[in-house]
Amino acid sequence: MLKLSGVSVTFQDAMGKPFKALEVAHVGFEPGCIIAVSGPSGSGKSTLLHVIAGLLPPANGDVIWQEKSVSRLPETQRDRWRRKTIGYLFQDFQLIPELTPLGNVALPGTFGRNRIPKDRAALLLTQFGVPQSRSSTAVLSRGEQQRVAFARALYFDPPVILADEPTASLDQANAEVVIDHLMTLASQGKTVITASHDAALMAKAKHHVRLDRGLVHAGMAT
Repeated sequence: MLKLSGVSVTFQDAMGKPFKALEVAHVGFEPGCIIAVSGPSGSGKSTLLHVIAGLLPPANGDVIWQEKSVSRLPETQRDRWRRKTIGYLFQDFQLIPELTPLGNVALPGTFGRNRIPKDRAALLLTQFGVPQSRSSTAVLSRGEQQRVAFARALYFDPPVILADEPTASLDQANAEVVIDHLMTLASQGKTVITASHDAALMAKAKHHVRLDRGLVHAGMAT
């Protein structure tokens, strides 16, 4: 089980004045289903995902995974935990345009000592229907780029999937593909947390967490 307890994140505004960007007393994320995080722009959705992933250590509180606080780990250990636990689908994909689709998906395997079969990247691209013959991801459509990023997020077969606006700016057909993949991952017992405004994706979520100005106004209790 993944939980947040007493978590707060403080940023500074343009004038250098601190403000609370996120404040979560307690929220838990159940595996085996989609949990949708919603709220207006600037409400803290991406900040929440970054905190869960260990990309942004909270000023206070704990991110708890399997009864251990990962937010208190040293940076190197937190990075190691993230590599094996979190699959992050970024809103802007964060692909390397010069690399091929295969190169982008397999890139995480070039760091650290993780031993992944060499054909896993190719298998994932096949599952997502992305042509592997392209010379770079720059020549792919946006929907194809999204699926490359999705495949890369699954490279280590992580138990937790974080998806930041995964259907934003996609046409309906590509959005449905992404939603179907998220549902499949949830059915496999993974914890799937998505920040989204998409009504179709929200309708597939079993639980909802609503943020407003960094505060959780609705969520599931654990």
